[in-house]
Amino acid sequence: MNQYMVTAALACLAIATVACSKKDMTPGEVSRQFLVDLSTADIDAAQSRLGPALRSRFLEKPALAKSAAAERKLSVEKCGGYKDITPSFNVTPEQTTVEGYSLLEYKGGCPSEKQYVRLNKNEGNWLIVEFGPLVKL
Repeated sequence: MNQYMVTAALACLAIATVACSKKDMTPGEVSRQFLVDLSTADIDAAQSRLGPALRSRFLEKPALAKSAAAERKLSVEKCGGYKDITPSFNVTPEQTTVEGYSLLEYKGGCPSEKQYVRLNKNEGNWLIVEFGPLVKL
């Protein structure tokens, strides 16, 4: 019985850690993780980082969202995967909206790209409300 209590306690700790970690993420971390989620075609995780309006647009057309994520995953794989994702956001504690970009560098021979992102703080969480097309450098 003691083993079950330890397992239950660890499960509760894991759930609490995941719940808290999302709330403590910076705009750069949200942007980086969103790009990683897309590159692995993890639609549910990617959508959890979107603001309500953008999320509802994705949910209206789930096949399109899955297709776009699968296409992005294939593109990243063709480039050898990410070497680095470097977010660039200037954020002050009082801000509730921030925009910036993430620099995407690949392990293969593909050129680096920039991804524009705008985020809003919603109930303590930074959520993506707009992201622009990738720009090759």
